[in-house]
Amino acid sequence: MNEKNDQPVCPECGCGPEIFVPRPEPWPKMCPDCWSKHLSYRNELARQSDNKRAQRALEAALAEGGLCGRSLSMTITSYQPPTPAARVVFERVQLYDYEHNLIILGRAGAGKTHLITGLLLKFCTQLSRTFLSATLSGLTRAYRSIAATKGETETSAFDFIASRKLLAIHDTDTRTLTDAERSLLHDLVDHRWQRRLPILLTANATPDAFSEQLGNPICSRLFEDAWPFDGLPYGVLDHEDFRLQSFTNAKQ
Repeated sequence: MNEKNDQPVCPECGCGPEIFVPRPEPWPKMCPDCWSKHLSYRNELARQSDNKRAQRALEAALAEGGLCGRSLSMTITSYQPPTPAARVVFERVQLYDYEHNLIILGRAGAGKTHLITGLLLKFCTQLSRTFLSATLSGLTRAYRSIAATKGETETSAFDFIASRKLLAIHDTDTRTLTDAERSLLHDLVDHRWQRRLPILLTANATPDAFSEQLGNPICSRLFEDAWPFDGLPYGVLDHEDFRLQSFTNAKQ
């Protein structure tokens, strides 16, 4: 504190005792105007710090769930339906309630993963919920890896995968499922069906092939609580591979 004629003076702006009233420790010795500016500045620093911590926490949660890199740009709003049929699917996906199974079938590169990932980003960022996102082969490898970890049992490894609030399984190729993948998929579907926990699933298959190759025990459980698309338990994206189209257009 500076003083003029033995009177307190604000060290920031130099105003005298008619405005400046010293505050007890540990408050800074400032006049009301300077103190208000100081508080605003301090609050802004705190807000920026909180935002950075929240962003790091969000990125960690997304990475733990299986989303990073390119996936972080796959928001719902960034999806551009290339056909009228795709727009119908897109509009139904936008209304999804995170309580039903969501199944999207179609060709590779049709945008199935983009739509599912967009829902997962919203689920984590807006609803602050845990999820797990992977291919079926990736889940199988993770299950074996967790089960092989010292001190972990197969039951705890399965529970880690099966009990997330939301489980997304991408790019299931029903033609090439191994016995281990089929067994894990059946157990995951049954576990979550019993507990009414939703599954988001995409498959590179037509509806007929999907039902035939997965079999009734799996499909019946998936379809019973499925989010409807015009009366069907799945949406279909059957347009051309957009990744291949992007490559072709870049070469022209």
